[in-house]
Amino acid sequence: SSERQQGARILRRLREARGLSWDALAGELRSLATRLRFARIAAARPASIKRTIARWEAGQHPPDERYQMLLAH
Repeated sequence: SSERQQGARILRRLREARGLSWDALAGELRSLATRLRFARIAAARPASIKRTIARWEAGQHPPDERYQMLLAH
């Protein structure tokens, strides 16, 4: 849908505006998940988190509630 694509573009622009690569964002999300005790994300491999970010930015899937919380931080 167009809303999903618009959301995907916004996520990408926000990441790029902060100078973060997918690798860097994956590391930041994983580190924050560890501090906030989001065990599933904290235990995920960085490559898995990178694929998740790629799906968001491709408009395939929006971030789930846990990732939304991490992104908000």
